[in-house]
Amino acid sequence: MSASTSQPLPPRESALLKKLLRFSEMKQFKQGLRTAKAILSVYPNHGETMAMKGLVLSGMGKKEEAFELAKAGLRNDIKSHVCWHVLGLLHRSDKNYVEAIKAYRQAHRIDKDNINILRDLSVLQLQMNDLEGFKVTRQQLLAARSDQRQSWIGLAIANHLLNDFDSAENLLSTFEENEDERTKEEEFVEYSELIMYKAEILEESKQYEACLNYVNSKEKFVSDKRALQELKVRLFLHLGKLEEAKKLLYFLLSINVENRWYYTALEQASGFSASTPFAERVKLYDDILAKSPRAQMPVFLPMTFATGAEFAARIEAYLRKGLSKGVIPLFKTVRTLLNDPAKAATIESLVLGFEDSLAKSGKFAAADEAAQLPTCIVWTRFFVAQLLDTKGKLQEALTCINKAIEHTPTMIELYMCKAKIYKHAGDAEEAAHWMNFARELDLADRYINNKCVKYMLRAGRIKEAEETVSLFTKEAADPIGQLTEMQCLWFELEHARAFLAQKNKGMALKKLHNIDRHYMMYSEDAYEFTLYCTRKMTLRSFVRCIRMQDQIRDAKYYHAAAVTAIGMYLDLVDKPLAENGGVAEDDPATANMTEAERKKYLSKQRKAAKKAEAEAAQQEAKKPVPPPKKDGEKVDDDPDGKKLLSTATPLDEAAKFVKTLQHVSKTFIEGHLVSYEVHRRKNKVLLMLQALKRAAAIDANNAVYRGQLAHFVATQSTRTDLAAPVKTVVADELKTLLNGKAQTPVAIVTESLDKHKNEIGNVLPLARALVQLNAGDKANALARVTSAFNASLESITVVDKAARVVIRNLQDALQTLPEFGASEADVKALRAKCAARLPLHAAFNDKPTASRVIVNPAANAADV
Repeated sequence: MSASTSQPLPPRESALLKKLLRFSEMKQFKQGLRTAKAILSVYPNHGETMAMKGLVLSGMGKKEEAFELAKAGLRNDIKSHVCWHVLGLLHRSDKNYVEAIKAYRQAHRIDKDNINILRDLSVLQLQMNDLEGFKVTRQQLLAARSDQRQSWIGLAIANHLLNDFDSAENLLSTFEENEDERTKEEEFVEYSELIMYKAEILEESKQYEACLNYVNSKEKFVSDKRALQELKVRLFLHLGKLEEAKKLLYFLLSINVENRWYYTALEQASGFSASTPFAERVKLYDDILAKSPRAQMPVFLPMTFATGAEFAARIEAYLRKGLSKGVIPLFKTVRTLLNDPAKAATIESLVLGFEDSLAKSGKFAAADEAAQLPTCIVWTRFFVAQLLDTKGKLQEALTCINKAIEHTPTMIELYMCKAKIYKHAGDAEEAAHWMNFARELDLADRYINNKCVKYMLRAGRIKEAEETVSLFTKEAADPIGQLTEMQCLWFELEHARAFLAQKNKGMALKKLHNIDRHYMMYSEDAYEFTLYCTRKMTLRSFVRCIRMQDQIRDAKYYHAAAVTAIGMYLDLVDKPLAENGGVAEDDPATANMTEAERKKYLSKQRKAAKKAEAEAAQQEAKKPVPPPKKDGEKVDDDPDGKKLLSTATPLDEAAKFVKTLQHVSKTFIEGHLVSYEVHRRKNKVLLMLQALKRAAAIDANNAVYRGQLAHFVATQSTRTDLAAPVKTVVADELKTLLNGKAQTPVAIVTESLDKHKNEIGNVLPLARALVQLNAGDKANALARVTSAFNASLESITVVDKAARVVIRNLQDALQTLPEFGASEADVKALRAKCAARLPLHAAFNDKPTASRVIVNPAANAADV
């Protein structure tokens, strides 16, 4: 940022202003503040100094004062590009990117030759995904500084991101022609990256022959030989030059024999397919194995396409070797083979036979000559327990792992396996106990410590989990805060779920917002490297990073956090918190009370809340005093999430999550389903219809979607207050969604109920929709839910991954049955049936242990 002369200063103050600019760039805020005060003490209305003082204050965390000074400085010197530039920087730091771009553009109008303004503008346009604007700004930069490499590269990247491959290639070719030979030799790595980037553009534009010729002519300048060879393999395959591809792939395999893509490409180059005879395909792998006898990939990959006796022979040899050596991740290696039922049966038969034979004779088979080491049976039982757990045979898995523990009680992995079995069985407390037991066997293992923390949170033991996770954090004063700074997503999500299970909605919401903020920071941090990457020529990685930003939130952690947060905000809309200590206005506990009883109940709730706050304050006072905040470091003004929870606009907050989900997760149906619920409450007809269309494109048979479709038909299709164009759109789209049928809302729901009558996960939301459409249909809904409940329970023969989903649906049903008019006795009878069929599941256990904490169904979900 350069100083302006629209309000000239004397030489002394002008020198001070230059120092102020330098202090700001070097983040020496205190010196900068003193310098600004020195200038303003003589010239109190100097606009640029006021603006720069505002920028310094912003760096010190004083945002409001910074904006006031910047705007005041702009009023005093509205024609100063410095004032406009500073205002843009402040808006950008405040994440108001639209206003920041406006300020940058105004600064550029005043000083068209200022390169810093154009660079900042281009970075912000890229961050806002304004690729056309980014291209225009980079063209201006090239026109202003055609002698700089970054100007050419930046415009080439802009064209590349817009898929204008020819323009990007021409720019790079022109720049390459003008680059002198000495520079190419002195900056060898940078020139190498330029060559590979141009080759990538040619490959993406499908100019395979031109790309191959280019890299062949420039091969001596390329330092990344591995990437070049892999590129040439792809080009050979595209051009049908299979022999050249095979030759190069064999060379690559001699360097890295464990790269799976090399084998896939080698099969393609050899003309192999699923119909190729096994002997012909496997010879390729056996030849490689003969040259690299210690390699694992050529041993494992043939088992993915082998069948029958060939598979049995190969997997037996593989398992014998792994079990005799005590390979801990052996089961994880072969787990992908279990997707084939025949292979799964073969593996189970083999390892059960091994376990039985080892127990009797110490050998894998009675016919073997040599006996195995005593530890071999432990590893075999460890494998068997994991296999049985995966197949849902939990009682057998527990018996097997207990035998292994009895044999070797000091082996940590055995206790971790036992904890996982209990987790799958639905006993979070017992799972946490055994995982903690494993942790205490090796207190220096961070992985086990983290696993234990996750299990404790799922068991509702929040305080103990926080103390355990702090064992591996550096900040003793605020370990949880450090985990937030480290952007530890798994901990934030599990923490939020644990708080939500204990009805601490404020803290749960705070943790979910932390996850959203982490993903926002991922994107911002990526764009911060724009200028660095064009200067250092890490071009291929940078382009991949920029393209990844469109899908960065299409991830399981963000999906889970966003859907949970939206659900909480919808709950705040449907059951708003009253000014009575946080008791909901329609709290079920007050439903059958007289006014006097209700007042008494609310009074007790307020007293209990105050007591809890006082105890929390005492606990907070006992904590170590954290170190003072540094300049610019934010202070958490909502440590318990109460401000988030007491928002006056919960629907608007939910809509922010919905907008992001719909933009980045087009195939995530839950995002569109919650979008419908938000826009239904906002009465946005077309957005409701849009959510239905997108959900139907993913899964038109989804039960929640069918209920929402019925609700839309019932409430929106017959509205008379809609504008004529909207009515037309609604009518046309409903015809498509209903496949041309003229169905009533109840018929839509009933059709789906009949189709999924034995699936409790589908019947439950449909039954809710049926009651919403016709409150007098509760008896029918109850009968259908009860029937589906019994059918789903009977379908559980093993507690595998699919069965665990059914079990969570059964838990939801038990909580929901009273809504349909079920009596307490009916619910108890169904719970008893579940307990009889699932004796290890804590949620159905009528006699929990004294230490057991009942948590929400999400606690038993698969790892996220």
